[in-house]
Amino acid sequence: MGLFRKLLLLNRYLKNLDRFLICLLLFSMIFLSFGQVISRNFFSKGFIWIDIVLRIEVLWLTFIGAALATEYRQHIKIDFLSNVISSHRLKKQINIIAQVFAMLICLFLFIISADYIQVISIKSSSTLFKGIPDWAFKIVIPYGFFMIFFRSLINIPRIYFEEDQVEKGLG
Repeated sequence: MGLFRKLLLLNRYLKNLDRFLICLLLFSMIFLSFGQVISRNFFSKGFIWIDIVLRIEVLWLTFIGAALATEYRQHIKIDFLSNVISSHRLKKQINIIAQVFAMLICLFLFIISADYIQVISIKSSSTLFKGIPDWAFKIVIPYGFFMIFFRSLINIPRIYFEEDQVEKGLG
């Protein structure tokens, strides 16, 4: 099995994990925010920890969603060149250049965010919940940037060889 096929298989598992996490986070956010509204309106009491959890879940949902959007090539992109250019080959080249650019930026941001997590894990002793350091909840930041890098890397051959031909053998 070639390296690219192994990367595609790994990506399939990670894509399923990301989908599961997004569903879990979204349902949890709906449940917690609805519970908070009911608690405040009917019982005149709210739970401070719910607001903190919701903020953390928004952070996780954002980064995992951005990584998943990259998988489907639905992330933010500037399309004015695609609308002006009629050549299929030139459009493909521009898309590949855009993927390489996204890869480089996300690799840079991954390195910076991983260093940030390392620094705050050493210097900060604050916790959001009993026994769990606050930096542990921010670990999704380097994960998100790495996954965008990884999926942009995978998207290059998908674009070049037309996606359906690349993943034909994986079923």
